Amino acid sequence: MISSQLILSSIIVSYQLYFISYMFNLDVIVWSNERVMKWIKSIGLKEYAENLVESGVHGALIALDESFDSSSLALALQVPSSNTQVSLLYYLYFYK
Repeated sequence: MISSQLILSSIIVSYQLYFISYMFNLDVIVWSNERVMKWIKSIGLKEYAENLVESGVHGALIALDESFDSSSLALALQVPSSNTQVSLLYYLYFYK
């Protein structure tokens, strides 16, 4: 039989992991629009990041909306379809 102390310990550890992922933005689902912009800048797309201001793009949309894909992000970022270098970056980050 599982002791109540073990159950309580499991709950505490789960909460701690959730808190750490929330505080340090480790879980994409909790990323704000600003955090997504920071990520976009970190992957070498700094010139497009500001296009996400007030776009409604946030971590939960990226992670949970099945219809939101790299093409949707490219559209939100206003990346020209002729920019093959940016297309390659999308491929590497979304499909590896």
